[in-house]
Amino acid sequence: MKRCLAFLLCLLLLCPQAVAASLAAGSDCGEDACPVPLIQGNQQPVYAIVSPAGYHAVDMIQQSPRLDTLAGKKIALVGGSFMAAVTHDELQRCIREAYPTAALYLFEAVGSGGPYSVFGQSGQTVAFQNRLKQLGIDAVISGNCGCGLCTTKESGSSIAAEYVGIPSVTVGAPTFIAQIHSTGVNRGVPVLRTAEYPGAFASHSEEELRRHTRETVWPQIVSALTEPIRQEEIDRYAAAGKRPFDEAVYTGTLEEVQEFCQVNGWTDGLPVVPATDALVREYLRFTPRKAEEVLGVYALAYRECTVYTVAVNAVMAGVPRELMPVCLALTQALGDGEWRRPLASTHG
Repeated sequence: MKRCLAFLLCLLLLCPQAVAASLAAGSDCGEDACPVPLIQGNQQPVYAIVSPAGYHAVDMIQQSPRLDTLAGKKIALVGGSFMAAVTHDELQRCIREAYPTAALYLFEAVGSGGPYSVFGQSGQTVAFQNRLKQLGIDAVISGNCGCGLCTTKESGSSIAAEYVGIPSVTVGAPTFIAQIHSTGVNRGVPVLRTAEYPGAFASHSEEELRRHTRETVWPQIVSALTEPIRQEEIDRYAAAGKRPFDEAVYTGTLEEVQEFCQVNGWTDGLPVVPATDALVREYLRFTPRKAEEVLGVYALAYRECTVYTVAVNAVMAGVPRELMPVCLALTQALGDGEWRRPLASTHG
């Protein structure tokens, strides 16, 4: 059980949507291995906790200005996931009706970028970017994002476009809008604009797909491609920059800590052990490695993972301190590229 827990802990550590595996706070927690509260007495204990997530190690690009209008522009409509044959067809109608002077370039003419990697672009991504530049494309519309894998894939075309100075917008179902934004930020794009489809693509009839595309998605696409990127958007989505790895990020009671962790996506809903700096330091005693040592930058979130970060996740999960060497070894194993394949999937 402990070994399985340690494995799950380190697996979830590196996923942007995932969280540390968790056990009840009392499990396997010796008297000297429990978090030390800041305040004790008649009031509830208060804990100052540190973050289980490393900081983004990707520099943000300076995005090009959005378009003043779509009239007369060359627009690439790419992607083919989740009923795109229907929604893209309806988008073509919308574009031709509203902007008859615009030129449309479809998947057959442009291709797609595929998942974007900051470790080095694939041949597919480079070929896609070159094609966009050769054709003089002014804007890219990509979709549809309806699962974890296709969101990474379809967002990749938009990210590739932004890197060569072309405004983009990615169409996605409600559940995957946050993933589109985080995928962009994790790959250096501060604001990856989205157009939210109202529901699950696969659950709607062709008539519903066309109606929702025309009435709901299309207006968002126009706004996303023509409205200037505001500082509020950058502040909302982009990383705030590197801060001390052992910085206390929240102080509260046990109940408040649980709520804070859940809101931030650091727990699957089960209780976690409050990770105070003092307790994390106890775990670090079981490895000769320095707290600030960087183990690697891990896909899919491209976050920098330190020895300290691993210890925080071990604390939260209730892993016994003496298993820190195992947690470190498992985390380093996740640096192998083959581990990336299943990490973004929402399939069973």
